[in-house]
Amino acid sequence: MPLRNTTWQSVTFRFSIFVSAISLSFGCGTTEGPLVVRNHSGGAPAADAGGSDSGILPARPAIDVSWQVQLSGTFDASIDVALYYIDLDNLTAAECTALSNAGRHLACYLSAGSYEPWRSDAASFPATVIGNVLADYPDERWLDIRSTAVTSLMSARLDSLKSSGCNSVAVANVTTSGENTGFDITVTDQTNYLTWLSNEIHRRGLLAGLATAEDRLGAMEPLFDWAYGQGCWVANHCSDYAPFVAATKAVLAVEFGDATTAPTLCSGVAGTGINLIIKPQDLSANRISCL
Repeated sequence: MPLRNTTWQSVTFRFSIFVSAISLSFGCGTTEGPLVVRNHSGGAPAADAGGSDSGILPARPAIDVSWQVQLSGTFDASIDVALYYIDLDNLTAAECTALSNAGRHLACYLSAGSYEPWRSDAASFPATVIGNVLADYPDERWLDIRSTAVTSLMSARLDSLKSSGCNSVAVANVTTSGENTGFDITVTDQTNYLTWLSNEIHRRGLLAGLATAEDRLGAMEPLFDWAYGQGCWVANHCSDYAPFVAATKAVLAVEFGDATTAPTLCSGVAGTGINLIIKPQDLSANRISCL
C-alpha cells in the first residue's frame, strides 16, 4: 500500500478510475508537450488481438524532470513543470483542459489493489473480491487481485484513463506484504498481477509508474517506467529505489515539510538520483523543488 500519512484526509489520495462519462465532459484529449513520443529501447509489449497499441510509448520522464503532485485543495494548473501527478477526481474540465493545452505529461493515480466505495464502478465489484480494511483507512478494503473480476474491471478503468488523456498510470496498493488482506495472496500472485498491469498499461500506449511499493521495486523495475515514493528520506529507505536509479528511470519522491525543513531534506537526497519535492502533508498545491 502507499506510504501515506495517517493525518491526511484519505479522500485526497484518490484517482477516478472509471471516468468514461467524465472524460467526455473534460475533453482533455491526449497530450504531447515536452515529452515527445518515441519507441522505448527493447520495444513496448505487443498488442494482443484485441489491442490497439502501436508499440509507441511516450518518452520516459527524465530523471531530472520538473514535476508537481497535487491531490487536494484548489487546483493550480499554472505551475510550469513538465509532469503533473494528479487525481482527476479533483480536477474540473477547465483545469484538465489547461494542463492539456500547456502540454503537460499527465501521470494519473490508480488504486489497483483496493476497493474504494466512492468510485463510479464500485457497485460492479462482487462481494467475494472485497477483503479487509486497509490499515488506517477504514473507507478502503483490499481487493482479491487473483480474481478475473478484478482484472476485468481494471482493464475497463485503464481504457477510461487512456480516453481521458493520461500519459502515465501510476498503480498503487499493489503490494500486500505484512497486510491482513483477508485473502491468501502470495508474492507470486503480486508478481503476476503487476506484470499484467504493466503489460496492459503499455499496450494502451501509456507509461507505467509504480507508486510506493518499496518491497517490489527491484523485481518490478524492468516492467515499470518510473517510480513514485513518499517519505523515503525520513524513513531511511531511499536506497530501495536504487534499481530504478541504476536504470536511469525517474524516481519522483515527496518529503513532507516546508521552507524551514527543505534545505535539510534536499541536501539529504543530493547525489542519490532521487527527484525530490517538498510538499505539505495534504499534497495541496504548495511545492518546493530540490532541483
